[in-house]
Amino acid sequence: MQGCAVADNHVKMVADILANGGKSYDLEDHKVIVENTSAYLDKWGFRKAFPTTESLFLSVGRKVYDGWQNYMENIRIGDEVDVAAISGWETTAIENHSGIVDNLRYFKANPDLIRQSLLPVRPIAKQRKLTYAVGEAAELDIYLLNDTDAQVHGDLKLSLLEPDGKVTDIATYAAPQHVRDQYRYLLAESVKTPPLTKAGLNKMQIELKGHPTFTREIWVVDTKPAFAKPVRIALSGVSKSFRDQLTAIKGATFEDFKVGGKYDAIIASGLKADEIARRQIGEQTGHEAQPSKDEKPKLVLGELPADVLAAVKSGTPLMAYVPEDGLADGVVKQLSALGLFQYSGAVGNLRAPWMGNWNYLRAHAIFDGLPVDQATSVFHQIEGQPSNGLIIDGDGIEVIAAYSRDHDRHNGAATFVVQKNAMKVMVHRLPDMVTPLQTRLLINAINWLSA
Repeated sequence: MQGCAVADNHVKMVADILANGGKSYDLEDHKVIVENTSAYLDKWGFRKAFPTTESLFLSVGRKVYDGWQNYMENIRIGDEVDVAAISGWETTAIENHSGIVDNLRYFKANPDLIRQSLLPVRPIAKQRKLTYAVGEAAELDIYLLNDTDAQVHGDLKLSLLEPDGKVTDIATYAAPQHVRDQYRYLLAESVKTPPLTKAGLNKMQIELKGHPTFTREIWVVDTKPAFAKPVRIALSGVSKSFRDQLTAIKGATFEDFKVGGKYDAIIASGLKADEIARRQIGEQTGHEAQPSKDEKPKLVLGELPADVLAAVKSGTPLMAYVPEDGLADGVVKQLSALGLFQYSGAVGNLRAPWMGNWNYLRAHAIFDGLPVDQATSVFHQIEGQPSNGLIIDGDGIEVIAAYSRDHDRHNGAATFVVQKNAMKVMVHRLPDMVTPLQTRLLINAINWLSA
């Protein structure tokens, strides 16, 4: 079965190598990664989120264990499957990024996440999704997994645990009659919880006496706009799909940028009209125009119009929404030319399917209501392939989301804000999150820009 590549715990690997003679072909690589990552966390204000550098690597590692927990539950729910293999480790000494342990056989996060999914008797409230807007109800399928070939006794009690500690009972199910050679029992399908009203980390629980309690964490976010006043936002060079995300937000007016217009902020991607039209075909049909034979895919560079740059220099706040390499490189070079920051290129995107990359966030007004002070996770559902980080420097900058990847000694900015020379700019290189979180992020960004 597939693995999801994540970082080694480089801190632990260095300590282990040094404690056992200090000789290893990759010691220097691990040491420099630790040094550079530590320096990045110190410089850009991530120490509250990650007090130790090791805590960042363990947060990154949790993603793969969350993934394997769900993989193994799903495999066991598929009762017809007889054998499933977890990606453990390779026989080579080069790297093991897609396995559940590193080359020294250390775990990359708390292995209880995987162990729980393999318990012989395992009740499950299988979620349809993990992130919800306030007011939505979670939809669950209730299973009992039993590999013991023995009757399970008692009742399975399903409940919701809210962030304030309040427990709401939802349903109770009698343990099913045991059937020989049957390991999965569906007790109820499409069970809906009460509307989720408390934002933050909620937990679905199933208690079965004599067995560990099943717990599934879900995230609930308030997506109701809360603007202090009506806001007027100009759009420039954005795709139709992103425009649709924005115009669905109530309490703000969105219109195409016009020279001389008075706006609370500008949101721009640097796309030209013909490229917007080309992308719209793909968004509507699911079939983008493909390169002809022997033609390489073209990197589309973002370019903000001169009039937009002039408005930014005059003090109109800007959100540069540039979630791909070409858009980011073109637009960030333009903003760097305004004297906002120094730009030295990108860290680089995903090297290969078996190598990983990751983003991580710290608390900031733009991320209010989102899971923060952690690596992006199964809650955020940010794609790895389009992710990248920007290597920047300068005064007046706050890096609030960062990025790195396997076999790289660099970290870069995935989202940063800068206020300098009467200019106020947010650069958002981070690919889209799952819809409720993405909506809240955009509301927060508009609030920050227009404040």
